[in-house]
Formats: sequence, structure tokens, C-alpha cells
Amino acid sequence: MIDVDYQCEQAQKLSFCAQDIRKLKRDLSKYIDSLNLQWQGKELKYVNEAVSDIMGELNSISHKLDGTVPDIKDAARIVRERQEEEEAEEEEEKTLPPEGGNTP
Repeated sequence: MIDVDYQCEQAQKLSFCAQDIRKLKRDLSKYIDSLNLQWQGKELKYVNEAVSDIMGELNSISHKLDGTVPDIKDAARIVRERQEEEEAEEEEEKTLPPEGGNTP
């Protein structure tokens, strides 16, 4: 039987990872802003482009994680409901008399 609570906990951990990624992105942004104030050079353009690409990737990853969390929780609940339905059907079958048997 699927442990819905465990699956929800795992989904929550993904949510925390997304938060950590967003914090990393903010910290990186602060660092690059400071770097731009302190350093003047042609190569800084390339550094800024690379960091911008990285920040875009971090943003994409955090959004994907955020979108996955409710899907995991919903899927776990659906599977659990189906398992409960199957168990109920099995219990019902156990209480039915066998086919072809004599019933008083």
C-alpha cells in the first residue's frame, strides 16, 4: 500500500529544494551586481551573459520543481484511493458464496 504521507513529505522536500534554488539565484544576482560595481573590463560582458544564462536555468528548474509537487501529491492520493477500492472489492468477494455452490 502506498504511503501517501511519505510521498507528500518527499514532495515537500522538492518544494524546499525549489526555495533553495531561488535563494541561490538571489545570492548570485547580488554577487554579480557587486562584481559589476567593482570590476570594469570587456570580459565582464561575457561573465554577465553566462551568469544570466545560469540564472535562467535556475529559474526554470525551480518552476519545474514547484509544478511537480502538486502532481506527486495528487498521484499518491489517486493511487491510494484505487488501492483502497481494490481492497474493498477483495473483501466483498470473500464474503460472497462461491459460484455454483448450494445456498440454503
